[in-house]
Amino acid sequence: MLSKISIIGRTVFYLLAESIAVSYLGLLISFVAQLGATLLITRNRWLDGMFIAPTFLVPMLTGLLMSYFFRKHTSNVSYLAWVVPAIVLVRAIVELNHGPNSSTGDTWDNLFGIHCESSECLYEVLVSVPLVCAVSYSVSSLLIPRGIGRN
Repeated sequence: MLSKISIIGRTVFYLLAESIAVSYLGLLISFVAQLGATLLITRNRWLDGMFIAPTFLVPMLTGLLMSYFFRKHTSNVSYLAWVVPAIVLVRAIVELNHGPNSSTGDTWDNLFGIHCESSECLYEVLVSVPLVCAVSYSVSSLLIPRGIGRN
């Protein structure tokens, strides 16, 4: 009985650690990539669209690359790396829907839309981008053939 509890505890710990690490490391890598590109390209409105909505292209590529580079260290828990960011997303949706003067359109714009303004875009950066990184990481971990170091 104790060994089953320790296995479950270890699995939950690995899930939380990998999920948080992938989500927010992906956010950091994506942010650095966009910052570097912004320094090179002065007109950057289209560049914002690659980092946040509507495409989330840079976070998706970051999740894919992290899955490739960490492929020897991923496990079955890697397929669930999206769980913690999804919980954060649900919490953000509840928070935005219960705010004063809130509407479904505002919630969508703050999390995934292209019409967020100033501080509202922080929801997109701090909630949606980590989720996209984690989903991309999980899906690409599933597609990478099992190799040495995977269990």
